[in-house]
Amino acid sequence: MDSFPQYKPLTSKIPLLNKNYHVLLSFRGEEVKKTLVDHMLESLNAIGIRVHNNKLKRDDIDDALKEAIENSDINIPIFSRSYARSSWCLQEVTRMWKSKVLIIPLFYDVQPFQVRVAESESQASRHGETLREHYPPEAMEEWKQVLHQVSNLPGWAFDSRSCFEGDLVKRIVCDVTNTFDKIPFHNVAKHPVQLEKKLQEVIRLLNLHNQADAVTVGIWGMGGCGKTTIAKAVYNHIFHCFDSCSFLPDVRNMSHKQFREQTIREVSASQRALVVLDNIDDSKQMELLIRANWGGRGSRMIVTTRDKHVLNLLHIDVIYKMEGLEYEEALRLFSWHAFLRPEPDKIYRQQSKRIVKACCGLPLAIEAAGDLLHDKKESLEYWREALRTPKSICHQKIYDVLKISYDNLTYQEKEIFVDIACIFRGKEIEQGIRYWKRLKWDAHTAITNLELKSLIMICDDDIFMMHSLLRDMGKAIRKKDNSSPFSFNRLPVLTLRFKLGAFKLCRNFCANKKLETTMVIESTRPAGRSKAITGCCFVSNEKLGLELQISV
Repeated sequence: MDSFPQYKPLTSKIPLLNKNYHVLLSFRGEEVKKTLVDHMLESLNAIGIRVHNNKLKRDDIDDALKEAIENSDINIPIFSRSYARSSWCLQEVTRMWKSKVLIIPLFYDVQPFQVRVAESESQASRHGETLREHYPPEAMEEWKQVLHQVSNLPGWAFDSRSCFEGDLVKRIVCDVTNTFDKIPFHNVAKHPVQLEKKLQEVIRLLNLHNQADAVTVGIWGMGGCGKTTIAKAVYNHIFHCFDSCSFLPDVRNMSHKQFREQTIREVSASQRALVVLDNIDDSKQMELLIRANWGGRGSRMIVTTRDKHVLNLLHIDVIYKMEGLEYEEALRLFSWHAFLRPEPDKIYRQQSKRIVKACCGLPLAIEAAGDLLHDKKESLEYWREALRTPKSICHQKIYDVLKISYDNLTYQEKEIFVDIACIFRGKEIEQGIRYWKRLKWDAHTAITNLELKSLIMICDDDIFMMHSLLRDMGKAIRKKDNSSPFSFNRLPVLTLRFKLGAFKLCRNFCANKKLETTMVIESTRPAGRSKAITGCCFVSNEKLGLELQISV
């Protein structure tokens, strides 16, 4: 890139609420739309920067352009290789120049001198040649002058041969943020993917046009699925519509006193308020807020939780269930974290696809895997080793987040969760219930609570299902609890008598087959018998498709 003035944020900041839109993007074609532009839109929207979507009616070009450009604080023309082939783009940048708005050009794989249209046809200019080929002389003159002027403005430059798009987006977001005055935003995500769609879905449920009633929306899903991320993005996007705002992070770790004092301090009962309660697991906290008259007419509350039961107790108006990412979006998110571009490097494409499938659409796992492997791009063998040992991909950070829900379960719920992970995943509910009934456990209540806490799923045909990472966590817990083959922690399930040698037989069977097994052993030692034990042993090995029930 030839030298040109780099953009630096203004000393005098632009008021955030000055215009309808903060940023307008002018770009040409698919070469940037599905990569750079899409990522810029999501990243800027996530921190509350309203970006014009550039969908203008072509039959009313002058009025549409004038309104869009003049109602945007910053105009960013993205000069790509084919920008000048579009008369629409040329009219956009001309209108920007005439409107005297703040213009920050972005040179995407072109150099500024290639955008400048020289007076003489003998001087090289890619955009100049395009103009001469496609447009009549009378239209060219004004466009030539505008391109020359705009290409001399301070801006950003990008060369795909030596730079990463992820770094470019970070730079743009940082510069745009520092251009505005006092943006009270919450950091959402380094690389937001599929955020815009979910953002608009939650905003639609909030029904902001209804200013007569207060509306509460609950966001429910398993740990690591992106509940906090979407809550922050929605807050950033709509906070300017309210008189007072409060975002309380990780509410479950706050005492009732702290919760009440902070909420009352930040929110007035007489104002139209926006309140976000993140990660709540106690309905009593919500009851305290409701009794304190948390906001006036038209107020909105967003509650995120792993436990749907909390939302049901409080009669939340609408519940939005957070789903995992679809495969293509998951691969894109992984690529942004691992390679700082929307697609994986060709040499790592197959490994990337296998890693993404292992993460099963969970954003936390995808981001962690991408960050972990980002600095290991030079070693293909390291990636192959990571695939052979999945624990290195789904490392402690993910395990700790998922285990929060498990730690809040009762003893019976914990045991049933681990049983489903080790034995009953993919099996009919009745099969598990018969098993737990022999232990005199309230299996129906436990299963309902596990489902409400997003730890298991029940399919339409009454089959137990569970996210693969939760299954792995359950197996790890079982392995830790039963580290000794003679670690018995339950009452008998079946009353069948056998000698101690049967345990040795079972252990030898597993050792000879070299099985990494999950064992659930139910046993007791009848009174007066020194060598007799009653019990049942389940041996499960999903990798080899083996499942045995040994009763001796």
